[in-house]
Parts: sequence; structure tokens; C-alpha cells
Amino acid sequence: MKPVKSNPWQDHSTGTAPTLFRLRNFLYALTAILLLSSCQSFQAPEFKKVDNIRLGKLGKKAPSIMADVWYYNPNKTG
Repeated sequence: MKPVKSNPWQDHSTGTAPTLFRLRNFLYALTAILLLSSCQSFQAPEFKKVDNIRLGKLGKKAPSIMADVWYYNPNKTG
């Protein structure tokens, strides 16, 4: 007679995975459902104006210009 190999990940009384592993799979599924259901349509921000344009560092490689940009974001952010 050959010895029967025991599977440590299987509950031998019912033939199913132990409760801990079923709970983990349930949590994965719940997380995926919550992430997918929280997706909403994205609306583009509306440009309003540019203020306070100024020169930053002047150099040969990378001169910089700084400005304050005003826009309205119609999306919920919090």
C-alpha cells in the first residue's frame, strides 16, 4: 500500500480550504469590488487664469519661468 500524502492546506474533514484561506479570498474579492465601484467618470479641470509670471534662474541648460495658475476642479477630491 502506498502512503497517502497529506495536504496541509486542506481540511480533511470537509475537503475544503480552512477558514483562514476562505476569509483571505473573501477579503480580496471585497477589496476588488470596493475599488471598482468607487470609480467615477473624470471631468477635466477648467482653466481660469495665469497670474504672477516671473523669471526664475537663467542658465544655458535650463532657464525657468514661474507662474501661478488658477483652475477649477469639478471632481470630488476627498
